[in-house]
Amino acid sequence: RIKFDERISMLVIFTTAFAMMVIGLGFIIFFVLFSSRHNKQNIEYLQNSTARAFGENIQFIEDGIISIRHNNELRDFLTSESGNSKDAETQLAYAMDIFSERNKKNTTYPFSNRVYLFNINNLFVGISYYPETVKTRERANEHFREIAERFLSLNENYHVFDGNENNTRILAVKLFDDDMNYMGICAVEVNLDSIKEIFSSVDVYKKSYWEVGFKSLFSNDPNPLVQSNEGINISESEKEIAGIILITDYSFGMYSAISIDKSNIFILNAF
Repeated sequence: RIKFDERISMLVIFTTAFAMMVIGLGFIIFFVLFSSRHNKQNIEYLQNSTARAFGENIQFIEDGIISIRHNNELRDFLTSESGNSKDAETQLAYAMDIFSERNKKNTTYPFSNRVYLFNINNLFVGISYYPETVKTRERANEHFREIAERFLSLNENYHVFDGNENNTRILAVKLFDDDMNYMGICAVEVNLDSIKEIFSSVDVYKKSYWEVGFKSLFSNDPNPLVQSNEGINISESEKEIAGIILITDYSFGMYSAISIDKSNIFILNAF
């Protein structure tokens, strides 16, 4: 009877231990699945909020260009052979207020450093976010003038050019009236440091990648303008990275691509 009781006790102990292991394993699986879903939602939220933040800055430029088209004083400047450049400069600063909070939304840097407006006779006015010396302004004037001439030779309504400085790019947009008659060019200098700041939250994830680029009207091939330090060809990302990918298109042929590896989802990979 003693041996039988011992066997019963051992059986109860092993059964209890096995049941606890099964329950524990089930709890771990449930916790992993719950955490994974939560992590995936966090990643998708980060991707969408980052893309939306960049889009708000592109929207600032778009709204400014619309305001320029509907500004009567600027329309007179754009379509005239001469015009009062001082008044036009004041109206340009009013139409596209680069000193507003919208131009610094989501960043500590201004998104747009400079804005130039060229009329049908290639006369121009420009505004700058930062104070400039006469020499710096003359150099910027010459660079923007060259870009306007190059842009006119292209059969495109918008294009992105290299900036006067390494950390800038220039988005040039042709302006048309309601009857689609050419009125001039608006050229906006974009600060790449502000873009890097917007997308910096993506870099905290391992095996993450982002890029901001431009696709012309006549080519759907992506042309990266600025990207994360660990750059890859985004066109190959879906083949080479088992990641959560978000590609977003904006106005003026701009796009953003964010890829975060799926290894960031499962918490067991952290151990």
